[in-house]
Amino acid sequence: MQETGFIYLFDLKTLEFIEKTELIPFGKGCVMGEKVSDRVYFENSKMKISIEYTKIHDAYEIDFSILCKSFHQDKDLKAEIKVIQPLTHESLSVVIPWDEKHFQFTSKQHAIPTSGKIQFGNKEYSLKPENTDATLDFGRGIWHYSSSWNWASLSGKVNGKKIGLNFGAKRTDNTEETDRVNLTFHPIYERIAETNFLLIASKVHQLFGYFEGYIIRLGVNEEKIQISKLFGWSEEHYARW
Repeated sequence: MQETGFIYLFDLKTLEFIEKTELIPFGKGCVMGEKVSDRVYFENSKMKISIEYTKIHDAYEIDFSILCKSFHQDKDLKAEIKVIQPLTHESLSVVIPWDEKHFQFTSKQHAIPTSGKIQFGNKEYSLKPENTDATLDFGRGIWHYSSSWNWASLSGKVNGKKIGLNFGAKRTDNTEETDRVNLTFHPIYERIAETNFLLIASKVHQLFGYFEGYIIRLGVNEEKIQISKLFGWSEEHYARW
């Protein structure tokens, strides 16, 4: 069994993209419970990632504590991030049955208010809940040995209202299509990463950028929402595990 721990840092002003990946043979040093709200923890000599859930009144408080030594050019990265997720916060959760033995559950949770700070060398990024969103992505299932998928996501504010959108393909084939979405994606950065350890392999092609266009929100009063320059990403991923 091979697991990975990874951290990305993408500066939208400078377009500097930095990443660090740690391979975790046999999951050594990694703790992950069966429930989404269970603690997630990983630590080795180079990287420490901790995710803790606490229920407070009508919300979950999710604390991220991250330390990566020599993240880039001998500079450490430290982050303390707090995500406040109301119990009434909408999410997209689906179960895809592939066959009698294989299935996938996924939950995409967008546009969640976030605060905290990220320290990288002498740079500090301050996160304010009024203009910072978290996207949480959870998955469980019994997957095929080889699989591939497409995923796109965006979130932000439109006319003072939070909006989060999720799009998927391949893993979610045979789900309903819609003509209520008309968006164009303008990438500003491309990332390609490939690893191959014979039995285990991964190939990722990701684009980061901005979406524009419109969506139609159904309800008592149908609403057309215009979207202009909302940040998001799109990816194609092949995995053998």
